[in-house]
Amino acid sequence: MRWGTELIRLVRTIAALIVVWLLFIPQVLAQTEMETETETEIEKKTEAETEKEPQTESETQAEEAGYESEMRELDINPTDVEETLEESFPQAGSVFPQLKPQAWPNFKKKLYKEQGLALGVSYQGIFQHASESLTDNLDAAGGWFLLQGKWDMYNRGKDFQGSFLAALDWRHTLGNAQVPGLFRFQTGSQWTTDPAYFNWDPYFTLFFLEQWLGKERFVFRLGQVTAASVFDRFRFKDFRTQFSNSQLSFPAATIPLGPPAFGLNWKWWPKPDSETYVVGTITDINAPVPTEGRYDWSGIFETGEVLAGLEIGHNWKRGKDDYDHAHLDVWYASRASRKDFLSDDGWGFKVSGSKQLTKWVGFANYSYNTVQGGGFGFTNAAQAVNVGLAYLEPLLISGEVALAFSWGQPLDVPDPITGVVSNRDQWGMEGYWRILLTPDFWLTPGLQLIGNPSFNPQTDLITMPQVKFRIFL
Repeated sequence: MRWGTELIRLVRTIAALIVVWLLFIPQVLAQTEMETETETEIEKKTEAETEKEPQTESETQAEEAGYESEMRELDINPTDVEETLEESFPQAGSVFPQLKPQAWPNFKKKLYKEQGLALGVSYQGIFQHASESLTDNLDAAGGWFLLQGKWDMYNRGKDFQGSFLAALDWRHTLGNAQVPGLFRFQTGSQWTTDPAYFNWDPYFTLFFLEQWLGKERFVFRLGQVTAASVFDRFRFKDFRTQFSNSQLSFPAATIPLGPPAFGLNWKWWPKPDSETYVVGTITDINAPVPTEGRYDWSGIFETGEVLAGLEIGHNWKRGKDDYDHAHLDVWYASRASRKDFLSDDGWGFKVSGSKQLTKWVGFANYSYNTVQGGGFGFTNAAQAVNVGLAYLEPLLISGEVALAFSWGQPLDVPDPITGVVSNRDQWGMEGYWRILLTPDFWLTPGLQLIGNPSFNPQTDLITMPQVKFRIFL
């Protein structure tokens, strides 16, 4: 019953958002939309239309999607601010057509063209139900409001462009369900069954300077950053709409990732026009989690305790969404002396790759780790293997169907948070279908299997159906 009640509440929330979206945004921005088409633009459109065949709605959306930046694509993880902003426009290939006018996307493009300011707004949510748990709590559900922005402050589109990026982030549980990000403590899973949804008040999780040195070769970020945005690249890593198993989306069980913190991220392309790259990250491992509602940049200077990582990778690109990829990650993490969970320093490495043949994408990775705790207290695994396969655009609908197998071996020391020692290797499977219902609404039904949960010896298998959604504007 509780699951049903929460689902009804979710449907009502989505319906209310859509009503507000349809009724108010078009009226507010109607005038702006009219102003975006100058006489010169209209003449250009008329001339173009006489020279080519009419476009379909999907082709028009595909052509208009994204900001028209002249800088090189960062090509990092899909949850990064910059990557998300590029995807915050109506996308082509949806099941149903556009339900609202193009006033808001046109306004955003005009704002960026005239002021160098890019905006993106989204709301996402998840529902999960476990067949068994260590307690009577079988359901987890959460919502997440996200406002992101980027301001190109100087030298826009030129050498030495400088930008300021920020994200205002509000995450909350739905009803009386458990916090999805902590659901592993109910199920006894070694890894987190969803790493995205927690419970905190509106909080600026990210704010940093992004500075290019040149236009194509080197860029760095300094401020409140997160290593997860740039480190361990994977094309199906968007936990809002793709894999929820943290081994595939936010692998904190093996990589000692932490909360947003003061730090430095950078990316370097050694050769012009080459897809070989080097990524580096160094962040404060003692940074407070957003649930505390505070900021503390002193730790990295007072303790010198950090997460430091280096990634060397290469993309073999044949088109925008047609490429192969491989990378090697290495990391070192200090003991987090200011945290209240068990931790110890150590190092690790990961090899990862993917291969695409037409619409099929195979992927695999292996991780080795000696760090205990990390920045969240979730780093508890010594080794991990993930292997999977995805099929892109099934039935000509944007998105993918994906299936992956995971295996993890726990460290031979206590879990950093529970203090429990386990020598039980865990395996798991996750499958999902990411469906673009409308040009700005993703729906992702899925299923996780947790076999031999490392910290729940009372059971051999837990099934966990789930559904996720994301509205983006």
